[in-house]
Amino acid sequence: MRKSLLRGAVGAAILLMATGAPAFAAPVVGNVNLVGDFQPTDGGVSTQNMAQADGIDFLGTFQTGSANGDLSAFANLSGGVIQDFSFAPFSSVTNFYAIASGGSTLSFDLMNIDVVAQNATFLSIVGTGIMYLTGFDPTAGTWNFSGAGSNGASPTSTFSWSAAASSAGDDVPPGTPVPEPAGLALLGLGFLGLALLRRRGKALQP
Repeated sequence: MRKSLLRGAVGAAILLMATGAPAFAAPVVGNVNLVGDFQPTDGGVSTQNMAQADGIDFLGTFQTGSANGDLSAFANLSGGVIQDFSFAPFSSVTNFYAIASGGSTLSFDLMNIDVVAQNATFLSIVGTGIMYLTGFDPTAGTWNFSGAGSNGASPTSTFSWSAAASSAGDDVPPGTPVPEPAGLALLGLGFLGLALLRRRGKALQP
């Protein structure tokens, strides 16, 4: 009877290990350059004086330039989608940008920003957040934005921007790992084995 129970437990553990997802994938390591056009906004209205701006209208899409590491497949693409946002005041932006390449999707949650420089013709913002890449763990990443234009230009003109989106893979968001089914099965199998050995030892006592 004990042997049957043990064989059943072993079989269940093997099945759970085969079907359970791995506890961790790899963090994202790499860099991709993003480029596009934008209009600075002041209270939601376009302005040509970036010193007065409190938001950015990205005009919907962006392109990519060079890329490396795990992000190499996202080099020289078009059709990326990016959300407008206000930086004064700022609120986090879920799925801030996203772009697909083959069966993989790269996206980013913008969690915090710091306006490094702002004047009539230049705007620099450093952002941090969480990068998501198909098949990889969510990984802490950065988005470093630079925008330039000419003060007093036509209200309908657009300015150019570029940004480096990157992750070093060594600063993952904090969180407590949750045991996966395979790990739980092995833990349960260990407890069951100890219980059976204890019973067997008692049965052998005079």
